[in-house]
Amino acid sequence: MNEFEIKNGELVAYHGHKKHVIVPSGIESVQDFAFYGSNDLESVTFLDGVMRIGNLAFYQCAKLKEVILPDSIQAIGGNAFARCSALEKVRLPQNLQTISRSLFYFCTSLKEVVLPLTLRHIEHNAFASCPSLSAIDLPDEVRQIDHEAFRDCTSLKHVTLNQKLGKLGDKVFFNCPQLEKLVLPESLQTFGEACLQTGGTLTLISHCMAKLIGKYFDEFYNYNALNPREHVYELVNSFIPSLDYDQFKPASRNILLINFLETYPDHPASSRAIYEPHIASHHDDILERLVKEERFTALNHGLEAGLIQPSWLEPYFDRITDREEKAKMLSYQKQDTLAAFEDDLSNLF
Repeated sequence: MNEFEIKNGELVAYHGHKKHVIVPSGIESVQDFAFYGSNDLESVTFLDGVMRIGNLAFYQCAKLKEVILPDSIQAIGGNAFARCSALEKVRLPQNLQTISRSLFYFCTSLKEVVLPLTLRHIEHNAFASCPSLSAIDLPDEVRQIDHEAFRDCTSLKHVTLNQKLGKLGDKVFFNCPQLEKLVLPESLQTFGEACLQTGGTLTLISHCMAKLIGKYFDEFYNYNALNPREHVYELVNSFIPSLDYDQFKPASRNILLINFLETYPDHPASSRAIYEPHIASHHDDILERLVKEERFTALNHGLEAGLIQPSWLEPYFDRITDREEKAKMLSYQKQDTLAAFEDDLSNLF
């Protein structure tokens, strides 16, 4: 029996058991499920001329390590390579505009993906549960990333968002705890729920005009009860000038205030007007966190700007173990005491 079942230029099914397969020339499309569950398949090469690969075409080909895709391919169906647990690297065709839903879902060995310059849309769950994927650089033309596209990519450290990106769907980077930094482009207008809830320590730099609110960081933002995640999730050295402060819960607000102090010199007057009034009323909680986490850049910015009073530091001196920082704090306190003494003297005359 012929291992390739072909009808009118379409590869309907593969019936062979080879490890390495070259798809015959003359094939224009690959039908849904064509290689589904081919347990012996380790590599497959498509020749130029193929234009479409169907849904679930290689679903659960557990030993598939390598796929050679020509640039003639214009569409790849949903789940086409889902659960190909041995697949390590893919170069996608340069005419592809959409990465379909769940295309590489649960490809647990996938480390590298070369995205086409023509790419405009990444559909939902496209790279979800790819725990070996460490970096993604979005091409310039990407406009939209749908929900949970990179969910549970637990090794993802570096993501470069392009300057034309307009939408992040729900939970796009949910449970990506190794993600170190995100720079939000000015073009971003639409954010999904918990799209920025990585579950780790994230430096967020925002250039977008849209206001950021609590539900973008927290899937339980609307719960009335205390949310324990709120105390675990961190933003560090983050520049977020545009937000709706009232849409964040108390613990999250303190995190935002600390990050405001940490990046204080970068903030325009408009964002300072949002943050500054809240610092005095929350100074105990802020100082507790600053000292515990040794966020001395934020502390020094607050003291220099007069947003944190040196007299507030007294209960925390014994907990500051860094000698240089402790000397700075004492210097601020002495200056404050001297200024108060001079005021008292001037009132006598």
